[in-house]
Amino acid sequence: MRRMSAARQEAERLLLGGAWHPLTKSLTFFAADVEECVAGFMDWRGRGVLERTGHPLRRRDITGDLEMLLAELVPMEVAMGRRNLFVPVASKGPYRTMMLRSSWQGTDSGSEQAAFGTRGVGSVEVSSCPNDPRGLIWPRGFYGIHEFGVLQPVSKDVDPRGFTGRTVGTRIGNRGGWIFVDLGDRLPFEDTNAYMAPRARDRFTQQMLIDYAAELDLHPFDADFYAPEGTAVLVEHTGPAIWGERLANIADAQSAGNPDELGTAHPNASTDEPESRTITVIDGVAHHHGEAMWDPNIPGTRLPPGWTPST
Repeated sequence: MRRMSAARQEAERLLLGGAWHPLTKSLTFFAADVEECVAGFMDWRGRGVLERTGHPLRRRDITGDLEMLLAELVPMEVAMGRRNLFVPVASKGPYRTMMLRSSWQGTDSGSEQAAFGTRGVGSVEVSSCPNDPRGLIWPRGFYGIHEFGVLQPVSKDVDPRGFTGRTVGTRIGNRGGWIFVDLGDRLPFEDTNAYMAPRARDRFTQQMLIDYAAELDLHPFDADFYAPEGTAVLVEHTGPAIWGERLANIADAQSAGNPDELGTAHPNASTDEPESRTITVIDGVAHHHGEAMWDPNIPGTRLPPGWTPST
């Protein structure tokens, strides 16, 4: 009998066995219920979108099992996810809502975590992907990552941003090998002895990610953990998609890596070519059209693909 590879075992432990990867590669949980999250998101992101585009965000209550809810995010946008899904979870802890965005590479929630953090709402992000660069699991081939991040609101006397971050994990670095990520103050339940392992990839494993999440009563890879009442809320843009936008289904995202050729052209894309894809960094925070997009001081946040910083 042929032995299953470690990467394939990791893939099978993912939410829904990895069937919705990479849409579900990163999952963000907020310490608030769905209605609080939606109201906060509409106030923060909604006002900015309305000011820039003249089109409001729209909320829509949806029902169904987890896969029916995830289907509301497909097809996914290649350049900018336009739909945000807020799903209640069956947790007795503070983190009661999971958020995903309709982005073909998975959700990067750094800006939401920062915005909610300044409003006193903490968050947890879990990211997991087996290292499969040759495409033995999914044709496209993905680099490995197992990371656990916590953002906690604090007094501005402690941190002027109003929150602090903790990220620990392993990922494939730019040179192709595993690197260990250890940023921020360690949490009481961490297995710090594991961080001394000779190999970087062994210092934080997928099982450690699962165990750390369980310490906060989060079970990110258990489908029954989500939407216990079969309800969720979708918040979506109502204006045209950005110039050059493309749409991708799950099979596209799992098999192709060139965004310029991925999927199909968005039928509602703007015909106005943007002047620049350059952002401005103000006091260390990246902005575009006046909206904070990325904070290099928050562990785990990244620049959007194709964007370059300028000071």
